[in-house]
Amino acid sequence: MMSDLSDIAARIGLPVFACNKAKRPCVKGGFYAATTDRDQIKSQFSLPDAKLIAIPTGDASGLIVIDVDIKNGQPGMDWLNLNADALPQTLTHKTRSGGLHLVFRVPANVDIRNSASRIAPGIDVRGNGGYVIWPPSDGYQVADPTPPAEMPRWLIKECMRESEPSKPAPREHVETTSSDGTKYGLAALDAECAAVRNAGVGTQEITLNNAALKLGALVAGGQIDRGVARRALIAAGMQMSNGGDRPWTDDEVEAKVRRGMDDGAARPRTPPERPVYEPTHHEAVGPDEVPHAPLTDEDIEIYGGYVSTLPKEKTIPHQVPNKVLPYKLFEEIEANLETLDFVEGVMIEGAMSVVYGESNSGKTFWVTDLALHVAAGKPWCGRAVEQGAVIYLALEGSHGISNRVAAFKQEHGLDDARLPFAVVAVSLNLLDPNADAGAVIATVKAVSERMECPTRLIVVDTLARAIAGGNENASEDMGALVATGDKIRQETGSHLTWVHHSGKEQAKGARGHSNLRGATDTEIEITADGVARQAEVKKQRDLPKGDVFRFELSVIELGQNRRNKPVTSCVIKVTEGQSANAAPDRRKSLKGNARRAFDLLADLVNGSGQPGFGAPDGVSSIPEKWWRERFYDSSMPGADPKLKQQAFRRASSELVERGFVGMKSGRLWVVSKRENVPQSHNDSEAE
Repeated sequence: MMSDLSDIAARIGLPVFACNKAKRPCVKGGFYAATTDRDQIKSQFSLPDAKLIAIPTGDASGLIVIDVDIKNGQPGMDWLNLNADALPQTLTHKTRSGGLHLVFRVPANVDIRNSASRIAPGIDVRGNGGYVIWPPSDGYQVADPTPPAEMPRWLIKECMRESEPSKPAPREHVETTSSDGTKYGLAALDAECAAVRNAGVGTQEITLNNAALKLGALVAGGQIDRGVARRALIAAGMQMSNGGDRPWTDDEVEAKVRRGMDDGAARPRTPPERPVYEPTHHEAVGPDEVPHAPLTDEDIEIYGGYVSTLPKEKTIPHQVPNKVLPYKLFEEIEANLETLDFVEGVMIEGAMSVVYGESNSGKTFWVTDLALHVAAGKPWCGRAVEQGAVIYLALEGSHGISNRVAAFKQEHGLDDARLPFAVVAVSLNLLDPNADAGAVIATVKAVSERMECPTRLIVVDTLARAIAGGNENASEDMGALVATGDKIRQETGSHLTWVHHSGKEQAKGARGHSNLRGATDTEIEITADGVARQAEVKKQRDLPKGDVFRFELSVIELGQNRRNKPVTSCVIKVTEGQSANAAPDRRKSLKGNARRAFDLLADLVNGSGQPGFGAPDGVSSIPEKWWRERFYDSSMPGADPKLKQQAFRRASSELVERGFVGMKSGRLWVVSKRENVPQSHNDSEAE
C-alpha cells in the first residue's frame, strides 16, 4: 500500500512529503522536507504512519490554495457562491470534511502567507509556510481536473490584505530594525519557534502555549509584528514531531497559538532599560539554582536582547489580600416573593435562554418579534413586558434582520418611533472569552448610555456562528461558549438569548453538548406544522414551564427592488388552535438509507444552504450534487459505486415523493412538514 502511495506521490510532479492520518507531517522538518526525488519520496512513504500525500504551498510549489471550509458549520460556501462569477475555473479538490480546495498559480514575486477566515468566515488561505493534503490521499478527490488557473488580481489583494490589529509604537529606547520587528523581538521569535519545533513528546503543548504567551506579550509591547509572529509560530507548531494518541490538527495548532497570543497581549513586554534585581523578593535557592545575571548591552547587541535558554529568576509574587465574598446570615434571609421576569412568566433579568427549532420553523421571526416588544415596552402574547434596550447580534448578516424590523415597523405603525433597539451585524468569536466578549460588553454599555435605559436583552443569532469554528458536541467548546455568555451577562446584567438549531433527534432538544442545556435557565422550542407554528417553554429554572404560544407568519410587502420585484418579509400573528406538537415526528417513519440521506441533507442545508436558486422564497437549498456526494462518502464507505448510486436513487426518490424534500432546478431543500411553508415571502432566512 505504501509503495503504491509513494509511486503515486512521485508521479504528481510537485514537491511532496508524507503526513499521517491526522494531516500532521511524519518526517522531520515538516514541509521543508518536501522533495521530488523518488528515492527520498520512497523513504518517506515507507514510514508506518505515512498515510497522506502533502504538497507545500507558496514558493515551494508555485501554488496557492483557497480552502473553502464547511465543517462544524463554517460558512465557506457562502463566499464561494457569492464570488462564483468572479472566479476562473481551476483545479479543485474535495476534502474529506466535505469542503473544497481551489488551486491557483501566482506570479513568482507575490508573497502570500497562510491566513484563517481573513478573507471571509470559513475561507482559509494556504501559501508560504503552509501545505495541503493532495489527492488521491484517503478522503480527498479531484472535483475539477482543470489545470490551475492564475489567481485573479482581486483575490491576490484579498489574500495579502493584513487584518491584524496595528501594533503599538515601540518604546523610545528600542530601535526598530525592520517592519517585522525589533532585534529583540525577532530574536525572541527565532528562539521560541526553535523551541517549539524541537519540543519532545509530552512537552509540546506547554512549550507551544508558553511561546504564544511570550510572543503575544512582545507584540503588545511593540517588539514584533503580530502577523509575522503568528504565522511563524503556527508553522513551527505544524512541524512538531508526532506523539500521543492523537496529534493535533492544523486548526488546533492555529487555535492554540491565537489563544496564547491573545492572553499574552494582556501583559505587554519590552526589553528592560536597566535590569534591577530585588533580593528581598527572591526565594531561597540552592547552589545550582542561582539566578542568571542581567543582560548587558553587549548581550542585547549580539542576541537582540533575547536568550530563551537562560534560567529565569525565582520571585515571590506580591501578596494580595483575598476579598470577602458577599454573604447573608440566617436571620437576614427572607422569602423572595418577586421574580424579576421582564417578560411575564417567560424571561428573567440577567438569565440565559435558548430558543431552538428546525430550519424554516420560524424561530428567528419569533425571537425578533419578542425582542422588539421588549424594546417597545408593549404587551406580548397577553403577557406584561418591562421596556428595556435590546442588542441583536445578527451573526448571519444584516439583510434578514433589517427586513424583519422594517416589517414590524410597518405592521405596528412605528415608522417614526425611536426604540432602544440596536443591531450588530458582524462576525464574532464568543468561543474565546478573550476575543470579542469585551467588545460586546462595551457595545451594550454604549447603547444603554445613548438610549438612557438599561439593556434587558441580548440576542445571539445564531449559536453556530458564535462558536467560531468550535465543536458544538465537545464539552470543552460548549463549556467555553457558555462561560463567555456568563461573562457578558455578569458584566451587563442583561438576559442573553441564544438562537439555535434542533438536534437530529428533536425530542432531545437543541443541538450540541448537554453543557448548554444544563446551564440554560429557559429553553423554548419552536415547531411548525405547515403554516401553524408554536413556541413551547420546555424548561424553566425559576418559573413554571409548559407555556405554549401559537402563531403564524404573515407576509408584509416592504417595497420593490431595482428590478421592480416585490421585497417581502414576515411578522408574527398570534393564533389559537391545534398544537404543532400534536403531529408526530415524521422522521421516525424513515428507515435505513432514507433516514441517513435525510439527516445528511438537513446538516448540509443548515451549514451551507442558500436562499433563492429556484427554492421557495426564504427557504435555503443546496445543489443536488453536494447531497449525493456526501451520501456516497458518509453512508456507504467502501461499497461498490453502483450500489451507492442505486441506494441514493431510491432514498432520494422516497424523500421527494413523501414530501420530506423539495426539489427544483437541481436544488434541494428540507420540507419540515407535509404542508409547505408560506411561499410568498422572500426574507433571507425563514428561521
